[in-house]
Amino acid sequence: MTILTPNQRQAIYRQAAERAGIHYPILAALHQTHGNPQLEQGETGLGISPAHSVTLAQVSTFIDQVEIAANTIRCLTNQLTVTGWKGKELWDVAIGRYTIGFLQAVADGFLAPASDPTAARLEACDGAALTQTYQQLCDRLEVPTDQSFLPKALLQFVRQVPTYYFSLPYQQAALLEAARIWQKQDTVAAAIAQLVPDSPSIERFELDQALLQALYTWLETNANYPHQWQALLTLVQRWRRLTSQEAAIADLHGDSSPTFDLASLDPALLAMVQRIPQHYLRSSEQRAALLEGFQQWQQLPNRADATIALGVNPAILTSRSPSSEDLVAAAALIDRALLDFYRQLPLAYRGRPQQRQALLHLAQRWYGVADQEQAQWALAADLRQLATDDHRVATIPISPLTVSTADFPKWTTDNLQLFAPIVPRGDFLWVDATRGGVFWPPNQATVDQIVEMAAAIQLIRDRLNQPITIVCWYCPVGEELGGETADRFALGDAIAFYSLGYTAQQLYWLLDPWWRGGLGYYAQFPYLCIVDIRHPYARWQPQEHQTGEA
Repeated sequence: MTILTPNQRQAIYRQAAERAGIHYPILAALHQTHGNPQLEQGETGLGISPAHSVTLAQVSTFIDQVEIAANTIRCLTNQLTVTGWKGKELWDVAIGRYTIGFLQAVADGFLAPASDPTAARLEACDGAALTQTYQQLCDRLEVPTDQSFLPKALLQFVRQVPTYYFSLPYQQAALLEAARIWQKQDTVAAAIAQLVPDSPSIERFELDQALLQALYTWLETNANYPHQWQALLTLVQRWRRLTSQEAAIADLHGDSSPTFDLASLDPALLAMVQRIPQHYLRSSEQRAALLEGFQQWQQLPNRADATIALGVNPAILTSRSPSSEDLVAAAALIDRALLDFYRQLPLAYRGRPQQRQALLHLAQRWYGVADQEQAQWALAADLRQLATDDHRVATIPISPLTVSTADFPKWTTDNLQLFAPIVPRGDFLWVDATRGGVFWPPNQATVDQIVEMAAAIQLIRDRLNQPITIVCWYCPVGEELGGETADRFALGDAIAFYSLGYTAQQLYWLLDPWWRGGLGYYAQFPYLCIVDIRHPYARWQPQEHQTGEA
């Protein structure tokens, strides 16, 4: 097995830092400054030595060193806080990085107390070298140099979250992850247990209330400690479904409101439209709702023009004494034309604001609610259902794959077979992942990422219930598609694919409510959908499709 690639190191730093609630460049700076101890496979560590319950075997690999280093930095921050260090002495809010005083404390070395079984000993190093390396790494981040706007923007964002909270899966996940970091927990389960103690079975409503109450606590207790800012930035990142905290900072520079993006309702709107033929009872209320939706979609000035456009003479409906036969015939003609129109509408929908507003108006009338805000709540409930495998709501057949690794080889760089399935009973082969063997995985970490991605893409293939074609998977150069996923292709945990009969936008709508990783597409590739498994609920679309706010 060869040494890890720079992209793999970066991903490991980020993952460990996000879990521990620390600023990830400090981990890379420790690795570059220490370069010790010597580890397996020619790797070097971050200056972490065993201590207390952390054994030598637990810090013998690069990943182990990063994980324990992240825990130890978190523990050091806690200890300094206990001894009286204030937030401003640990974190420089104006530039968004650790203070020189804190960096020197890191360089001085630290032995975690025995009461923290997840942390160990951090050996001392050259303080000037650590500071210089850390600052150079921070300078490379794509963030504004002056971040003095950030405290106010973050707090404004948090204050407004309850107004725009629809209990959508990605919104709840954003709040849960922020709560986990704020509480200094390693798992979401531990965070939930702290939010709702002594509750073996938690209802969604109960958890929502606890999360929103936690927001008010954060506003009252925020003291500029590093983990608090990491928690709030993570909330923004995941709420807006961005790919990094750097993107969240840049986003907040222009807009500090958590307004609800109406475009995120598109999957529910299309699912509603697809259910219309099965649920249409030909009642006057339903007919009026469909007719108004048609009128707005076609941008017609009144119902009479909409009736004419459907091929019916409006004079029949407005006559003082129309015959019952004429009314029945006209209603039947309108019904047939409306149902034909709505059957074809999903293929015609492009996510344009005028189209979305027409469907939102239809939703209001179809669900029989008072206004569009209530319609949005109804659609949000549909989205929550679409995020499950419930056949009653899903708009495509679903046959989730249960992956079993029993009697299946543990793939390594030495035993890969190009025409063997990557996961048991899977449709995707190593030839798909490696572009016919052109890009061979350089180490076990890449192999493991490809295997994990293969299980995930199999779930997508089974959810679509039709074949998909892989265009790009593992690609060490990682720049073919660029954008949000360049590094992910170099890791092996992103895939660009297409499926016959679907545009990229349609695939996006089908997968959006359900897929918990990264998902997006680009205007220059109208049939190519991209997914990854490392960004929780990250989303990206062409700029012209990111429209509409409540």
